[in-house]
Amino acid sequence: MSIYREKQSGNWYIDLRHEGDRRRIKSPENSKKGAQAYEIHLRKRLANGEALSSFGQKSKEAELLNEKKEVAPAFKVFVEDWLETYVRTNNKPSEMIRKKSILTKHLRPFFGSMLLEQIDVRSIERYKSDRLADDLSPKTINNQLTVLRKALVCAFEWGLLGKLPQIKWLKTVTPKVDFLTDQEAERLLTDENEEMWNVMILLALRTGMRISEMLALNWNEIDFRESQVCVRYSLSNREISSPKNNHIRYIDMTLSLRDRLKEWKQSSGGKLGLVFPSPVTDGFLSRNSALEALYRACARVGIRRVGWHTLRHTFATQLTAKGVPIRTVQTLLGHQSLKMTERYAHVAPDMMRNAVMVLEGDWVSFGQYMGSREKMLLPVRPMPHGIGDKFLHVE
Repeated sequence: MSIYREKQSGNWYIDLRHEGDRRRIKSPENSKKGAQAYEIHLRKRLANGEALSSFGQKSKEAELLNEKKEVAPAFKVFVEDWLETYVRTNNKPSEMIRKKSILTKHLRPFFGSMLLEQIDVRSIERYKSDRLADDLSPKTINNQLTVLRKALVCAFEWGLLGKLPQIKWLKTVTPKVDFLTDQEAERLLTDENEEMWNVMILLALRTGMRISEMLALNWNEIDFRESQVCVRYSLSNREISSPKNNHIRYIDMTLSLRDRLKEWKQSSGGKLGLVFPSPVTDGFLSRNSALEALYRACARVGIRRVGWHTLRHTFATQLTAKGVPIRTVQTLLGHQSLKMTERYAHVAPDMMRNAVMVLEGDWVSFGQYMGSREKMLLPVRPMPHGIGDKFLHVE
């Protein structure tokens, strides 16, 4: 490694070799990040023809530090490079579009003319205050601050920022989850006017797949023998990428879903390729056409308008209400964080009541018995408020 920390002194050094010469040079900023940034500058000087023998002089180091402060770019200049150099390389197209939109509409108008070093805690607090005055929600502002912080972290790692300003997140309230009741979901499944969209609605309600995942679904990802759907791809801005959080997951199909997909494959020609192709081009369907089709189906069966993500919420809500363990629901949904899945826990009040009743000593046990993989039905005694006997399905 060309940078190292001396154990005795605790100082960081750069070990450079060039054309038979070798120099051990102390970093003017005594940190690993500082040493890495200083090494980049030294190597640039070598590339410009300077001799290694001239390195390590205090005057050169001071000159370099002053130069670094002078050429620190304005935020608007830095983020243009950051979008092309970092975001385009490391993020999916949809995420790049989201970050670019936040920069263009919010961050650049406020921070654009400021040098990176001028973005401090006070200016960030002013930004939060201004956005709240514009009636933006705390969650929306936090999303913008997340993009700002990532940009500043990259500037720090690239040696363009000496210190990262602290960002304090606004407190947010967990948004209410919108889902269909069991009756609404069943009514939606009775629609038979547009076969392709009816199949997609059933798929959403029985697997919880995102609309972007269904639009990218290929027949190769459906295993009829194992009765499984593999969620491997996602469609965003007509480009295929991995699913959200890069989680490839496998979802077992219900018998009705498996049979319906078989029928759809036969009626659509039995060809390989997209499960839901555009009837005009055989290419990808658009999100707008999918949303309009769902609106039409809702109108035909007489329920309120909902979006495709509401069907995903409905899938998770029904599982949770029937006692499926929350971590199982997390896996099926492809959530990276359990916190995201816990939004659905409120729909299982009986589970919560039973959980408290185990303290009485003779109430239902929760979870899976150690060493057993068998599914069990455990009787639950009647609740104090008069609920009749029920059974709890334990995985």
